[in-house]
Amino acid sequence: MRKFLPILFFAFLFSEVQIVSAQRPNITVTKFRDSAESSAWCQYDSTLVAYNLLQPNGYWGIYLANVTAGNTMINERCFTCGQPFLPGKNYANPAFSPNKRYILFMAEKAVHSGTSANSIPGIGMYNDLWVMKMDGSKAWRLTTLPSTGSHSAMIEPYFSPDGKEIQWDEMTDSVNIFVSKQNFGYWVIKIAPFIDDTVNGPHLDSNNIRTITPGGTQAFNESYGWSPDGSKILFASCYNQFWPLDDQIYTMDTMGNNIKQMTSTAHSYPYTEHAFYSTSGKQICWMTNLYNTVGSSKGGDDWWIMNADTTHQERLTYFNDTLCSYWTGNIHINGHGSFAPSGKKFIGDVGGSAAVQTDPANSIGASYIISSDYFTGVENFFKKELQCELFPNPNNGTFTIVLSNPELVSGSQTIVEIYNVLGEKVNFGMLNQVQHDYRIDVSSLPSGIYFLKIFNSTSSINKKFVVEKK
Repeated sequence: MRKFLPILFFAFLFSEVQIVSAQRPNITVTKFRDSAESSAWCQYDSTLVAYNLLQPNGYWGIYLANVTAGNTMINERCFTCGQPFLPGKNYANPAFSPNKRYILFMAEKAVHSGTSANSIPGIGMYNDLWVMKMDGSKAWRLTTLPSTGSHSAMIEPYFSPDGKEIQWDEMTDSVNIFVSKQNFGYWVIKIAPFIDDTVNGPHLDSNNIRTITPGGTQAFNESYGWSPDGSKILFASCYNQFWPLDDQIYTMDTMGNNIKQMTSTAHSYPYTEHAFYSTSGKQICWMTNLYNTVGSSKGGDDWWIMNADTTHQERLTYFNDTLCSYWTGNIHINGHGSFAPSGKKFIGDVGGSAAVQTDPANSIGASYIISSDYFTGVENFFKKELQCELFPNPNNGTFTIVLSNPELVSGSQTIVEIYNVLGEKVNFGMLNQVQHDYRIDVSSLPSGIYFLKIFNSTSSINKKFVVEKK
């Protein structure tokens, strides 16, 4: 335990107290499009993105738009609307082909059992894979799933980096809430050769489809495409966890071997999904709810980032933190993301307060662009920046700070100062030991709002907290 001595001298002026939100200082967050989901950034046109959008007729469509230099949207147009050769219902999960000829997507069947309620993006009942020419002049269906049954579903289609294969996830058994790993159903990962036949039309080589069940265990598996060099598959799974809400992020080779768990190597993540590689393949982003009920964070999920070798796992966004400048007043569940060709920004889904599987109406959020010149090297991005969480908040004058990167304390004079709302320094101390958790006792302070400042020669962080005494 580390107890702070009261300050006896030397009060700072109010103007010297820097009060900032709980967020990264070296990223820019820009809302791109309300109500958009499953965004994809074209890798051969840095101004072009695709995404799902709910249409006036109640079905989801696929839209294209251009991105300005300021990360705002222009020239939005519907890609799937009014196409007589398409089924005419829900469309989801666009992906650009590397050969610049097609967009890959899922389409709900025109006729199937039941309603369209579970055929929306993220659930994918009674969907098939389609590709359509970039100019919208022609489309081809690539798969034919059954139009009846309780587990005819697919999600997450992607092209391989060379465009020669297509990957998607397919349901093999329906949801069973009484079997832990089957709470979202059982899913496998499918990979098939993509034949770009200019005479008979593009199609899959149905004789050479690979079906991958990670770890050989039936579970919920959700894939997110290839590494940029085409050597690895990135996916989330509960195959070695209790249930899908314990999902972790993994990689494996393209045959389903050499599985490596990427998350829970530096922290004990309670839930992770929706991972995606940076353009260079040197970093991986993903979402988790770690720390999102600590201090001023109110729930939901935020994006984290790490090097592709699992080092430097750090929180990236603070959409669910009330002290953050882009806090909307609502809880958000972040989802898919896709980096721009430059590697300096990505577009991603900041969903609503609920998962689409449980509450589709409240799952709709917006797409945002997250940009930073530092994305090209996570080690440089984080190595000089202290990161911490403070809880409980409010508290009775005793609380804990958790450092995400305690190695920054080593070899430096790391000082902790506490200020009141008048800008007066009321307590101070020093972190001399390298550890994750520090217990802080300022119970001598009266009830009120205070600001914790932790800094050394290379980094500084500020946290607001409230002391409430009964």
